[in-house]
Amino acid sequence: MKKVVFFMAVALMGLTASAQNWAPIHGNGFVADDIYGNPVSVPDTLAAGKYIIVDYSATWCGPCFNFHRSGIFEAIHEQRNDVCVLWVECDNSTTMADIQGTGSNTQGNWTVNANGDPIPFRLIDCASCESMIDPTGYVPAIYFVTPEGYFCHIYGESWGFGTSTPINTVMARIDALIANRPTPGKIMAVDYPSTVGVNTPVSFSVNYVPIEGATVSWNFQGGSPATATGENATCTWSASGTYNCSVTVTSATTNETKNFTVNVINAVAYFDFEAGTMPAGWLSIDADGDGQEWMFSYLYGQGAAHDGSNGMLASASWTQSTGALHPDNWIFTNAITVPNTDNPTLVWFEKGQDADWCAEKYSVYVATDQSIAAATQLHSYTATADWVRRAVDLSAYKGQTVNFAFRHHDVSDMFFLDIDDLMVTGDAVVGIENVGNVSMSVYPNPASDMLTVSAEGLNKVEVLDITGRVVATSTTNTVDLKSLSNGSYIVRVVTNEGTAIDRVSIVK
Repeated sequence: MKKVVFFMAVALMGLTASAQNWAPIHGNGFVADDIYGNPVSVPDTLAAGKYIIVDYSATWCGPCFNFHRSGIFEAIHEQRNDVCVLWVECDNSTTMADIQGTGSNTQGNWTVNANGDPIPFRLIDCASCESMIDPTGYVPAIYFVTPEGYFCHIYGESWGFGTSTPINTVMARIDALIANRPTPGKIMAVDYPSTVGVNTPVSFSVNYVPIEGATVSWNFQGGSPATATGENATCTWSASGTYNCSVTVTSATTNETKNFTVNVINAVAYFDFEAGTMPAGWLSIDADGDGQEWMFSYLYGQGAAHDGSNGMLASASWTQSTGALHPDNWIFTNAITVPNTDNPTLVWFEKGQDADWCAEKYSVYVATDQSIAAATQLHSYTATADWVRRAVDLSAYKGQTVNFAFRHHDVSDMFFLDIDDLMVTGDAVVGIENVGNVSMSVYPNPASDMLTVSAEGLNKVEVLDITGRVVATSTTNTVDLKSLSNGSYIVRVVTNEGTAIDRVSIVK
């Protein structure tokens, strides 16, 4: 949908390690008149204890119009006294004629439903009203806002809000949002890399809803230090392994703990790109000379980094301002000495940032210096819509000091290629990827004791830890997770048509 619905380049604020990304609204929300001159006050609505669903839209947007005419908002308006629906036209070039369907920049009449009856919820023409939230950068963008002043993005079938979503599913989703909304003292997210290197300092931070007198404490199994206090903490592990950790937020009236797992591997180099800048000693080369190079931060609101917040390595084959690109973008690491072990491995995660335009092509090289002439290709790949772990055996280079390079090339008119959590390790790590045209889904996610997998022609299900080790298997569509610790895992499904992967979090 990139060429239809993108109209601004604004970064989305993300809170990681949470099933729903909540963030505080800016100020108290907006006050505006609807298209009929009647006042609408977000602050007053929230103060009355009501929730708000706000649909940021544009009259020229086809998907927006389809959702507007789907009847879902009308059903919410009619069936939920606790929810207020607001439609907000956020393109400042829109005219009233466009809203009424008689202008030149519109999909139709936005003031009536598919039956020609007047829309019962509030319609607002106000581009500045987006300042209440951090825009996704595209429309339709639909948000759920709580009386406590937090919002989350909810548009899409995966969130339970889509043009074909049954109304009872939508209502259940609203109930779940309300039940799991941010309340004072609630931990919203723990920001940390789930995989780190031995003897590498790791930074942790917790985001929680403010409450008076709150204290924060950390526990790091096998780490140094073993405990810490404060919203931010740092820990180092001296041996590889999987470690159970936790953070607790305590106040006079609340006490909440989040458990998580850190996987420590024997990595001699690890890059998570969380600083949002090029790592020291790296070199970027724009070989095609179009002025577009690798960047080190999240861009258009198409998901989030593999681990951490928004930091990752990204290269474009299409941009809003230029259109289709023909990238030949190189990025070289600093010099790294390959471990002299039995199984030295280069590991990273890849993803095509837009699920509808994800087939980005790229290659990985080893080089004797930071020049294209000195680079030898190791492997070529085509990205998919999901984060996929890749791994290349470096046994031929053990003990050598080399540079590694990623080259985004031989592709055009997709979107962005994302690379994250790049490491060189002395341990063997399995590369995991999709093979064949297989569709799958897993639920619930996060899971605790049992996981259900949906895939046609299913033969086997495997659950793998971050190192690629198979930790659970099943030949049915359910997998027993009771023996597994909290953390991130990969689910691999083998079917008659091939294999597919997905990620699942285990939270107990």
